[in-house]
Amino acid sequence: MIPLWEPPALVDSASEIASFLAALRSPGEVVELRALKVPMGYGKPQTVSGYFRVPEHMPNLLNAVSQLDQAGGVYVTLNPVHPSLLSRYHARVQSSPENTTSDQEIVRRMRLLVDIDPTRFTGIGASEAEKLAAWEVALRVRDDRKAKGWTEPLVCDSGNGYHLIYAVDLPPDDGGKVKMILNSLATRFNTSQATIDTSTFNPSRIVKLPGTYARKGDDTPERPHRMARLLEVPQ
Repeated sequence: MIPLWEPPALVDSASEIASFLAALRSPGEVVELRALKVPMGYGKPQTVSGYFRVPEHMPNLLNAVSQLDQAGGVYVTLNPVHPSLLSRYHARVQSSPENTTSDQEIVRRMRLLVDIDPTRFTGIGASEAEKLAAWEVALRVRDDRKAKGWTEPLVCDSGNGYHLIYAVDLPPDDGGKVKMILNSLATRFNTSQATIDTSTFNPSRIVKLPGTYARKGDDTPERPHRMARLLEVPQ
């Protein structure tokens, strides 16, 4: 089934965020919240970053997200970051941060991201037909991985494409295993209409936060700004 996009008025943004983070992170783990292209008055858009312990700092995180509603995109780290990074920007966000999470600051790889996006010109959102092409690739990847014995993934609508997020347990330095997997999947499942992003193998990768908007280009009827959604959470 193709997930239908719901009007924002029918979507509880806070519930989407809380549900996603509860599925992504174990209690007590630390996540970096990062927003890109945040408007700053008449100045150049900036990056904003902050660190939060889940679920302890959820009210602080939700408050921070509410102030980033015009950002180009709002993201969180895919894998848990070292707890000491809480002292960097403790349960708050900082504009133009001096540091954001590096690969060396990831505790362990606990998630593998398969990011499927439709082929289109840069700097614009996806049309409905383009999103459908990405969804078809996502379904083929999910069915293939299930047949190979992989666990069911978290399935997310990223706004312009789709994310399949699989549970793994690997060291930060995995010897290139995740990179090899993504390259293999891309070779097998990429089409002329939609492709798998093979650059998402780094342990400090950030991922779109459901309950927030994907804003590329102008918001037009053909290519609207859409809210990212959490579609499926495996048992």
